[in-house]
Amino acid sequence: MKLINNPNNRVVITGIGILCPLGLDTSVTWESLIAGKSGIDYITLFDPEPLDTKFAGEVKGFDCLLDKGETPG
Repeated sequence: MKLINNPNNRVVITGIGILCPLGLDTSVTWESLIAGKSGIDYITLFDPEPLDTKFAGEVKGFDCLLDKGETPG
């Protein structure tokens, strides 16, 4: 694959944020990384019985409705 320098290609960064098993924001995630924490644990958000794997990197504590300022229900 040959990359061509094209002045019309643009990248726009509109903010910084993170949502991962180590934290729901940048500062908590960074502190977890520095402390050597792992985001991998036993699955708790659904019943993993039919699966071969019983552990994952779940994003716990995140509610997309609440984080958008909406009221659930």
